[in-house]
Amino acid sequence: MTLALNDLHQALDYEPVSGKFYWKVERNAYGGKTKAGDAAGHTAKNGYVLIGVNGRVYRAHRLAWFYVHGKWPGSAIDHIDGNKANNSIGNLREVTLAQNAQNMHKAHRDSACGLLGVERHTQCDRYSARIAIGGKRRYLGLFKTPQEAHAAYLAAKAQEHPAWAQK
Repeated sequence: MTLALNDLHQALDYEPVSGKFYWKVERNAYGGKTKAGDAAGHTAKNGYVLIGVNGRVYRAHRLAWFYVHGKWPGSAIDHIDGNKANNSIGNLREVTLAQNAQNMHKAHRDSACGLLGVERHTQCDRYSARIAIGGKRRYLGLFKTPQEAHAAYLAAKAQEHPAWAQK
């Protein structure tokens, strides 16, 4: 069962500028007592703030959207600055899943050179740049340095993914 807006407003206060939630009511949860005025939620290992309300756990950015707009987001909510704990309403925007996937700010942990869109080619001692467009990877060229390849990737990303470039 989905949380009703009235239940959310009765349980929590939301500060749109800070993005923080505070309990309006005293409650017993997780073996401890929470007082009215205490900060709500905790930051999970993946960086998202989670808040338990009425026996169900919600991501704080989705609660913030619901709290302010009075309706659940239809698709994904993007943290514009890439900080999953920054739930200020000005930092949140409703996007498609494809747009949300484009809001990466740093390379995956297993990236050899640590730059988005860049791969090292040891055979020719060069770096290639690639970008995903419409679910297909597009080759952007070979470059002498990882920084040149990354610059090509960023230029293509700004052109091909306007939602990302609006930051």
